Amino acid sequence: MTSKRSFINIMKEDMKLRLWPLALATVGFFFALPVPALIKLEDRIDMAGAMEFIQYDFAKNILGPTNFLVIFGMVIMAVISSMQGMKYLHNKGETDFYGSIPVLRSSKFAAAYLNGILITLVPYLVMQLVAAILGAAKGSLTPAGYLYGLMTAFILMCSYLLIYTIIVLAAILTGHGAVTVCASFVLLFGLEIYAMLAEGYSTNFWVTKYSTEEPRFLMYLCPFTLLPFSLDELDPIPYAYDYLPWSYRAAYGILLTALLLFGLCMYLIKKRPAESAGRAMAFAGTKPIIKVLIMIPVSLTFGIMFSSISEHGAYRWLAFGIIIGLILSHAVVEIIYEFDFKACAKHLPSAAIAAVITAVIVCIFVFDPFGYDSRLPKEDQIQSAAVYVEGLDNGPYTRSYRWDLETLSESDRILKEMDLNDTGSAYALAKAGRDNAALYRMKDGGPIMGSLVSFDLKLKSGKDFKRSYYLDLSDPELYGIFEKLYNTEEYKNAAYYALSEDRLPDLKDITYFTYETADDAKIISDLDERQKQVLIDAISADIRSLTLDDLKADAPVGRLSANVEFKSVQGNPDSGELELGYVYPSFEKTLSLLRDFGADTDNVLRADQIRSIEVSSWDEEAFDEMTLDVIVDPEEIEKLVPDLVLDYYSTVNQAVFGVDRDQTYTVSFKDRNRADEVYVKRAP
Repeated sequence: MTSKRSFINIMKEDMKLRLWPLALATVGFFFALPVPALIKLEDRIDMAGAMEFIQYDFAKNILGPTNFLVIFGMVIMAVISSMQGMKYLHNKGETDFYGSIPVLRSSKFAAAYLNGILITLVPYLVMQLVAAILGAAKGSLTPAGYLYGLMTAFILMCSYLLIYTIIVLAAILTGHGAVTVCASFVLLFGLEIYAMLAEGYSTNFWVTKYSTEEPRFLMYLCPFTLLPFSLDELDPIPYAYDYLPWSYRAAYGILLTALLLFGLCMYLIKKRPAESAGRAMAFAGTKPIIKVLIMIPVSLTFGIMFSSISEHGAYRWLAFGIIIGLILSHAVVEIIYEFDFKACAKHLPSAAIAAVITAVIVCIFVFDPFGYDSRLPKEDQIQSAAVYVEGLDNGPYTRSYRWDLETLSESDRILKEMDLNDTGSAYALAKAGRDNAALYRMKDGGPIMGSLVSFDLKLKSGKDFKRSYYLDLSDPELYGIFEKLYNTEEYKNAAYYALSEDRLPDLKDITYFTYETADDAKIISDLDERQKQVLIDAISADIRSLTLDDLKADAPVGRLSANVEFKSVQGNPDSGELELGYVYPSFEKTLSLLRDFGADTDNVLRADQIRSIEVSSWDEEAFDEMTLDVIVDPEEIEKLVPDLVLDYYSTVNQAVFGVDRDQTYTVSFKDRNRADEVYVKRAP
């Protein structure tokens, strides 16, 4: 047994061998903390704003979560400290030396492990203190700001410990530095890679899967993706020197995981064979396990990569990619294990196990034996429902002016906020979509007819049942069912921002309105609060009276939005655009007010304005546009004009508003100052 004094001596001896990482950390954090602090203090002379903002800005950008130099430095030091500190495990001479002296291998390991933490922690905290002193001396840092910096340091060090310990674990499991790098990648990113593959396969082969922009659960599976999310600040309160409760829970969870992994490292270091240095893997029993865990995602990746390239025959290329992935991954892993090219023909049973597991996983997604695509809850289990139709009143990606608070996609937001009481109609649509999905499942590139309609059936149990189905809304029965939902107040309140009172800004914060047409944008300013309210009330009333038949009959003629000034989460003045909605020919109240406020609403195409119409089509083989005809005869123009729809707005309601895109019609006007406009023809 070694004494406490001997353990300290071991740490001192180990530290002598690790002076260059210590020097690197000291220099790096000097340029990441005191130097930016001096720059920030110099910029303060030219900075306009209240002292509270200056102090918050210093704490956030120097000591806090937006000092990306510190975050990057933490990650770099975690990699360097772990690799450099554990390299003795891969050197036969060093392992023989430490094995010949009266020092427990666990004591040597613990000393090296602890030094790897101190090498980063001490320079970081010292340089943070120096930066804090510089800021406090100039009045740019408050005690609350410094405490905020310490909280940031705690969260960052927890993440550092997790990354550091995972790489240390990889070093213990291997006997060679190059293999340690590969093993570290597997341990750090393995869970996320498996989850991403599961998400990719389910999206590609489960035809009813509702896919969000970025599944949030993925961030929990990798320390590098979890790190930025663990630095979530309080918002929208300006100058709040604190983090969300979730950030602290994440930090505690990360710390606990790191401690558990350290305990595993202490156990394995005692079991690690002394002759492991120089070998690919330290434990013979882990070889087939790790090999299988590597082969499965590699083969799945090759499979989905080849199948995604092919528009037809995707399943054949899926099988081809999986076979190639299995062969290559088996060969590469065995060559790395044995450091011998001839080894690629060895240990075939473990490759067979990987092949069987891969085949089972692929069959689950391709053949859907558990009925993901055919599953539907019973109607009496549904509390409320939400429906989002892609291609219906399509607006910008997000319609909120608060870009700094909007985190959901348009479909996610609508499904979250909508609560339809008519669950029977929603269920009938979902059932029709489920039945339709069975027709095109596994058609291998066959045509999928209809519009994508996403459902969130909110169950009485508190769970959400989310699916996306293709529905042909030109079918009179389905159209009639959806029309009932569209005309409800619950649907429109969620779908249109102008009807959502809790999302509308204060009238005093609206600086101006913009009425945008295909070729013009009119700024409507100098309105008092009464006029602003009247305009918002007008478009709100018109939207409430809007029917699905209106969307089917006419394309929009313009779009109304409001420019809003607000304070961002950080307290900075900012502005954004709030889309109030598209304007249709039936919006008499809105159009009348827009004319009163000086906007040009007379943009209806008239035959007497037109000089000529050029009819064009795309050559699919040459990928080029060809002119088919040029119409100049006034009678032909008069006959054609009623069927033309401005291409700029033709896709806004493509779920119900049909156009023929085989040909385009470029209109040239008698007024030479008016630019040409591109039109398409209404579908028959």
